[in-house]
Amino acid sequence: MDGCFLTPDKSVPYTYPPEIAAELDALADGDYIIDVSDFRTDDKARLLEQIYTMSRRGFQVVRHWLTHREWDFFMFVEMGPDRIHHGFWRYCDPTRRLYEPGNHFRNTLRDYYRWLDERIGEVLDLAGPETAVLVVSDHGAPGDAGRRLH
Repeated sequence: MDGCFLTPDKSVPYTYPPEIAAELDALADGDYIIDVSDFRTDDKARLLEQIYTMSRRGFQVVRHWLTHREWDFFMFVEMGPDRIHHGFWRYCDPTRRLYEPGNHFRNTLRDYYRWLDERIGEVLDLAGPETAVLVVSDHGAPGDAGRRLH
């Protein structure tokens, strides 16, 4: 088990057992990223690069662990969608007050979700047909989706 976005940084114990911290780093190009730093930054290019790096490294770990260990239960949380929505929603949604028509980041969410779908597909291929898979969100969906549930 490894920590979540509430982990202050990697100077504190953030895995159980503690020994897997070194393995996470080794599997993630030498630096497993728990969460992107300062996702509310104005430096959107840096943020976008950091989100993709965090997600790519996380999926490297997942693919390795799925193919090199036996599991009765395996779960992972991908923070990329949360961080990309916080950082880029205003650039992608023309109904937002701060939307800038023709901005450089207008396709950021669509492009990330296409990339993410490919990574999830790779994981599903490794899981095999006998595996029960749940894909869930801790936020729900934007717009009217939440109201329709009432």
